[in-house]
Amino acid sequence: MAKRSRTNKIADGHKATQTKIARFGLSESSRAAAQRLWTIENQGRPKSENPYIREKVYAPDVLARAESHKAWAKANPGRSVSENPYSWKEKRQLDL
Repeated sequence: MAKRSRTNKIADGHKATQTKIARFGLSESSRAAAQRLWTIENQGRPKSENPYIREKVYAPDVLARAESHKAWAKANPGRSVSENPYSWKEKRQLDL
């Protein structure tokens, strides 16, 4: 297997972040940062106690929409995240 370049790794990271924001909304980055900080500060405690895990932060309807987003993406490989009807960005545009 060929080694991936640093540029490719960075691009993949940006793509993954954009996908997570499209699935869960604009607060996903700050939620993930808070989860990481809690984990660092509370080493040795069970991860299930972290108040910033997605299941504790997001409402059930948001989590269901995220699962629909994931299923659509799996059924439509190669299509852009912006085409996904369950994308947070799409929902936000409809709400405006």
